[in-house]
Amino acid sequence: MTQRNEPIEIDESVPGELAQMIGELSEAGSGWLNVLPIIPDGVDVPATPNALAVFSKRGPFVPLATWTPARVRRGAVVEPSQIGLQHGQGAPAAPLLADSRAPVPPEWRVLTDHPRRGFVVALPANAEPEATARWIFAALGRLCVPPRTPRFIVHRYR
Repeated sequence: MTQRNEPIEIDESVPGELAQMIGELSEAGSGWLNVLPIIPDGVDVPATPNALAVFSKRGPFVPLATWTPARVRRGAVVEPSQIGLQHGQGAPAAPLLADSRAPVPPEWRVLTDHPRRGFVVALPANAEPEATARWIFAALGRLCVPPRTPRFIVHRYR
């Protein structure tokens, strides 16, 4: 049974907190993390297209990152660690990230990049948790449509 811990608020200037969670779940080989930027009080956030907006080219205006650990079976990696991003930019994410503090590292592999279905990258086995955490914060910052704070909410699932 999946267990969700209480949400944790983390400042992007302290990526070590998120990196520690990435390391713990990597070691366990199960669970996942959802990370969302915090929007300041009083900021109007456009409504996210709902399921009826089948032809919309947008995801949520407040982006969501989901990190999953590598799946290992009998000592062999059967699925690499991945990061998925849902965002409301209305365009593929890779070109937007290329011109920001979050370009996709060359050793990462883009699995999909679609404005509505999202952006997913596979990480190499030697991806450092701290660098991964910094990239998640920077990518969410670049893809967030409304103004945001430097803080993020992290939901950990085990």
